[in-house]
Amino acid sequence: MQEIWEVIKGELRELISPSGFSLWIAPLEVGHGAADELQLICPNVFALRWVKANYLPLIQQALGRLGSQAQVKLVAGRAERRPPAAVSPGQLCLPVSPRHSRHGRPLHRDFTFDKFVVGGGNRLAYRAAEALAHDDTFYNGILFLTSGPGLGKSHLSQAVGNHFLTSRPSAPILYVTAEDFTNDMVRALKGGQMARFKERYRGECEVLLLEEVQFLSGKEKIQAELCFTLDTLLERGKKLVFTSCYHPGEISQISKELRSRLTGGLITPIGPPDFPTRVNILARKAEHRGMSASAEVLEYLAEHLTGDVRRLESALDCLAARSTLLQEPLSLRLAQEVLASGEAYGLLERYVAFLRG
Repeated sequence: MQEIWEVIKGELRELISPSGFSLWIAPLEVGHGAADELQLICPNVFALRWVKANYLPLIQQALGRLGSQAQVKLVAGRAERRPPAAVSPGQLCLPVSPRHSRHGRPLHRDFTFDKFVVGGGNRLAYRAAEALAHDDTFYNGILFLTSGPGLGKSHLSQAVGNHFLTSRPSAPILYVTAEDFTNDMVRALKGGQMARFKERYRGECEVLLLEEVQFLSGKEKIQAELCFTLDTLLERGKKLVFTSCYHPGEISQISKELRSRLTGGLITPIGPPDFPTRVNILARKAEHRGMSASAEVLEYLAEHLTGDVRRLESALDCLAARSTLLQEPLSLRLAQEVLASGEAYGLLERYVAFLRG
């Protein structure tokens, strides 16, 4: 079970914020449950309630993707250190499947259009992604989302995929990073599997979601293969969504052929959220975490945290941690303490240590 849990944690690390992973997922330990369950030991009752409310569905879904019908069971306490038991003939054996299914990386279940907070800085990108998902192809079925980290381009990219999985469940959605594409091609070349590689990316793909395109910089052979792949998909009328921290014209060492294809659709930048948007984001994230935070607290955080959304999420996690450690309700004073110079990171580390005993 430990090996299975390590695979699941690898998926969860990509689906949730770093602070959320460190606070709630990393401290979980595998227990010795029944043969048809994956028992996870939470450090305390509070952690159990939080994981159950916020992360249990994600964990169960990840387990299901490994081909198992087992149920996840959460218990509070500390895991007993026992030597590994021999597997009896009747004991459940969970398969460890490769990370990449025909859908590539797993889509975050919460990255949907209805859970995206729209504001002045991202309205165009939101409308464009929504139009693409609803088959409005006035920009040739190509969307290029560009922004700094943590501003929502991955959310919108995956929202397109989630929409297709809901409206057309049989449509193969391929969600990968440019690094995944590169590694897949290298493995195919070494293993003599290029025909299978081309079939996967060209013949079996209805929607290609390709993240972090700037990773292709300087990789001439990979760029050439991607150009052939994009041409095939476009000829077949498929949907393409690209994301990058840079505008296509700013990415160095990419061929003019690839640059032409990347700029062949609609390019939509995403700007930092303004104050009202930050308040709305914090309110949505707090509700999702089961936190009861006043408007005064949320507005204080929104006023002082002007960066990306991940900073807002981290602040909420740190606020929840301080509230738990001190056994105090969420308040403006606690929020002020969390944002005190250099304290938030240290608080997060101390709470992680507290959870791990």
